[in-house]
Amino acid sequence: MARRRRYSRLSLFYIVVLTSMLIGDSFWLDQRGQVVDAVVKSKEEEITVEQVREGGWYRWYRVGVEFSTSEVGLGMATVNLPAASFRACV
Repeated sequence: MARRRRYSRLSLFYIVVLTSMLIGDSFWLDQRGQVVDAVVKSKEEEITVEQVREGGWYRWYRVGVEFSTSEVGLGMATVNLPAASFRACV
């Protein structure tokens, strides 16, 4: 007869807190975030290869952008894009 594994209340608490933090940050940004214009400063295409029998690879498209904000001044970020958007960046 197999025993059912029970989770402690502390484990469930951590799961709930972490999940709410991830979801809460997204909602906060949607409500209070600002839309700003950014200038593309760099473009990078990365290909990663997995070491599995079937083979496999992934392609990542990233751009580095600079933007100005009223609070910080100059901000910089790296953004992952779909292939069509990456090709459209100048």
